[in-house]
Amino acid sequence: MMTNVDSVPEAARFSELVERMMNETVTQAANSPKRFMTKRGNITSSQSLYSLAQCTQDLSSFDCKTCLQKSISQLRTTQLGGRMLFPSCYSRYELYPFYTQNVTAAPAVPQSPPLHASVTRPGGRSRISTSIIIAIIASIAVSVAWKHWRDETPLQLLDSTLSNSYSRDEVIRCVHVGLLCVQEDPTERPTMATIDLMLNSYSVTLPSPQQPAFYLGTRREVTMPSNKPCSVYEESITELYPR
Repeated sequence: MMTNVDSVPEAARFSELVERMMNETVTQAANSPKRFMTKRGNITSSQSLYSLAQCTQDLSSFDCKTCLQKSISQLRTTQLGGRMLFPSCYSRYELYPFYTQNVTAAPAVPQSPPLHASVTRPGGRSRISTSIIIAIIASIAVSVAWKHWRDETPLQLLDSTLSNSYSRDEVIRCVHVGLLCVQEDPTERPTMATIDLMLNSYSVTLPSPQQPAFYLGTRREVTMPSNKPCSVYEESITELYPR
């Protein structure tokens, strides 16, 4: 959960408006083939309210709606903004446009190059293929990636569409770099230039990743300056909801 620390003056009226609009957004998202919907409503003549609801596309319409209803039931609707993230669905409202307006469908996923495409560097050595990087890193979920890394089973994260057309060392290196990119301390995350070097030079020794920032099962609270839209961050997973 992330929520704005500032409360609204007419809390009851505001909360009723947020709940009504979120319920409408949830219903439309669940019935959408993309399992995604955004809405914009008016609080006053000069102030708008923005909402978003989204599920992973593997959920049925019924399961999506169930997940989102559970999500919005835990939103703090008397605050100036808030969001709730579950493993399979996400809901959010704000008093500012936090998404591209007039877009009511989930953005298209860029198509990856052919699975066997690769780039050869001078000297005949083949660098890690772009498709391998996309297929592996894009398939990594952190509450899963860290567990497999810790259990020394990183190949379980491999996209099944790659079949046998991959290098074991390349897969492990991509997973390793992916975990380094989600370290708790931002200063320990590699820059893009460093990532490029890590992926294309096996002479670079990678540091051991620590437990990621978003690994389920932790709880932490961070207070940031009040001028930030969402200035309290809470993460507490006490129950798993059915997908």
